[in-house]
Amino acid sequence: MKRIESTTNFRVLQWAKLKNKEFRSTKKMFIVEGYHSVLEAYKTNYLREVITTEDKNEFNVPTYIVREDVMKKLSSMATPYKIMGICEKKNETNYGNSILIVDKINHPGNLGTIIRSAVAFNVDTIVINESVDVYNQKVIQASQGMIFHINIIK
Repeated sequence: MKRIESTTNFRVLQWAKLKNKEFRSTKKMFIVEGYHSVLEAYKTNYLREVITTEDKNEFNVPTYIVREDVMKKLSSMATPYKIMGICEKKNETNYGNSILIVDKINHPGNLGTIIRSAVAFNVDTIVINESVDVYNQKVIQASQGMIFHINIIK
């Protein structure tokens, strides 16, 4: 585990850029916040790094202990979680047997809920057209980590 004390640390600045859609697309990485989402990312092998304010390491990936001000800089929440993860974007795969097509979903929370519900109903693939970014932090939060359990094609 490594400690990072400054909000101007190079790694912190790179993580903060992941809030930007274009940067996420270029780097093919994104942030998840909260223990449940980090755990789901880990279970599905998409978790690359853990950022936490607590001095414990239960995930077998590089872990960084940061101060509260660093976590606030990285978080999209008013009150940041104590843990977040840096994840690799999923690769689109072929269509499955059960497909859900969504179009023009503009509210991130709604798309996250659709993802979560699709997993619950055993949908293999979601095809998304002209909608909010799948890796928007509010979409990920609303999906409760289920984004890692379904094929999503844009």
